[in-house]
Amino acid sequence: MLSDRLAVKGIQILRCLMGALFLYSALVKLRDPHAFAENILHYRILEGPLVAWLAWGIPWMELYCGASLLLLAPFRKASWIWIKVMLLLFTVAKLSAVLRGLDVSCGCFGGDQPVGWGSVGINLLLSFLATLGLVLDRRRHPVS
Repeated sequence: MLSDRLAVKGIQILRCLMGALFLYSALVKLRDPHAFAENILHYRILEGPLVAWLAWGIPWMELYCGASLLLLAPFRKASWIWIKVMLLLFTVAKLSAVLRGLDVSCGCFGGDQPVGWGSVGINLLLSFLATLGLVLDRRRHPVS
């Protein structure tokens, strides 16, 4: 049916977009982990060895999730769930910074994107898309 083909194409497009987004984000952070650690510190939520561990671990998790969405069907469900978890944590951190009036850079894609209500909204949109991806991928591929 046409609607089934459209749904399959829609989830493929969503997988490609989210996969590419998380791959790009990971590669930027892996290129300069020290800058990413500094971004984490500027949020004034965490400090010490945990910051270094997160600056190393988050990009690798993003890389795994992005690659899995694009290439590894058996791991897609886990990737959608991990993306949701990361986006939830990132959104809480951004919301905390906005509510405390901190002038910080996002840290998402390198550069100096400021954290504000717009970036919180983008995270909420991405979280919705990840939920959509999880639900639609589960319907289309219940085993994977």
